[in-house]
Amino acid sequence: MDKEHNYPFILVSGMFSFGEEEGLSKVFPYFGFWKTDVRKLFNGMGVECYNPSSGPFSSAWDKACEVYAALFGKTVDYGKAHSEKYGHERYGRTYEKALLPDWGKIDSEGNTKKVNLFGYSFGAPTERTLANLLYYGSEEERAVTPEDELSDLFKGGHTDWIHSIVSASGTNNGTSFIYALEALKLLNFAETAVYGMGSFISHTPISKVYDFRLDHFGVTKAPSAKNLDFKINAKNVKKLVHNEDNMFYDLYPHRAKELNEQLDIFDNIYYISYSGCSTKEVLGVDMPSKYTWKFPIFFASGLATGLYRSKRSDNGRIPIDKSWGASDGVCNVKSSQYPMSDPYRFTTLNDEIKPGIWNVMPVEYTKTHMSYTGMGENNLNYMNFFIDIYNRVSSLKTIDSAKVLEYTVPSFETTDSPELLEKSIG
Repeated sequence: MDKEHNYPFILVSGMFSFGEEEGLSKVFPYFGFWKTDVRKLFNGMGVECYNPSSGPFSSAWDKACEVYAALFGKTVDYGKAHSEKYGHERYGRTYEKALLPDWGKIDSEGNTKKVNLFGYSFGAPTERTLANLLYYGSEEERAVTPEDELSDLFKGGHTDWIHSIVSASGTNNGTSFIYALEALKLLNFAETAVYGMGSFISHTPISKVYDFRLDHFGVTKAPSAKNLDFKINAKNVKKLVHNEDNMFYDLYPHRAKELNEQLDIFDNIYYISYSGCSTKEVLGVDMPSKYTWKFPIFFASGLATGLYRSKRSDNGRIPIDKSWGASDGVCNVKSSQYPMSDPYRFTTLNDEIKPGIWNVMPVEYTKTHMSYTGMGENNLNYMNFFIDIYNRVSSLKTIDSAKVLEYTVPSFETTDSPELLEKSIG
């Protein structure tokens, strides 16, 4: 493939996320763990690559605002309207170091410095939320915020800043595992445990290594040598658990549907999705396959996801049928392939990548949800996966948003993937 350009890569983390600012990243980088630091892999190829820090259990909106602030070295602005709606502080952490301050700048030849976004797990809805804000900004924020106080992110108009969006095990339609946890009456406990632990850790030296970044909810505070009081702000933890501005809520399939209806797909961006599957059909039920041994905890979550069914449609909920059964242990294949409100096309590694439509790669039946972070994967294969993505997107012609595309994006009906009908290997 001939290289057309050399745009930077932004790695957007998902649940349990940590970025390059965290101390943990120096030992176990989020993308690569102890095997391959993907950032260093790209840097060695002469490509800028960054993994900005964002809240490991924050909503897609909050994470998008944090990623933006990290790249430009700003104080996080969650928006006046948004923060008032969800009852938290408008401003968050200040990122002292700008990771990519020249993003969107125009060079001497009139070319805009674009980026390639790679979103893993919940990083997928995060990157799409960021793209939407860059394009349109936020009408709600503009309506209530004085011009001199309005974040550039909410002004919109940045229509040429993104070259490609890649989703890997992306929770584009949420995950029915959240419904399963709720049915088992474990969801509230899980949220309370997670946010309670985050509050506790933030008052200890551990926060310098792993940071929950929930200061705006009053649940955590910034890492400091004085954080040795070992407190848990139970009142604010409870408030966050019952708030609709957190990751657990955004992972509900019906909530993901709401978000998808608000997020556009753009004709000058290339969209590619990769999906793993560590279940196989046994007597009509999707059960964990042998590949789940790569990350054994997914036996429980994969089983719960495969067994869960619901015909409920009250409160706007999404009925869960057999088509939701196949998963990578956490994320349904039905979710990771494409947002159900968007156009898509099933493709192969050899097919031409089209802009303005999801190019859905074949399901990989040997991968768990953690495979795209490198866990349980062969080191060489993992490196080649990212090298292939780089070669693929860097060979695609840059599309100016002001230009008219030479083709019309085809209309596709949202049907079940033929891959879901295949049997898992082994």
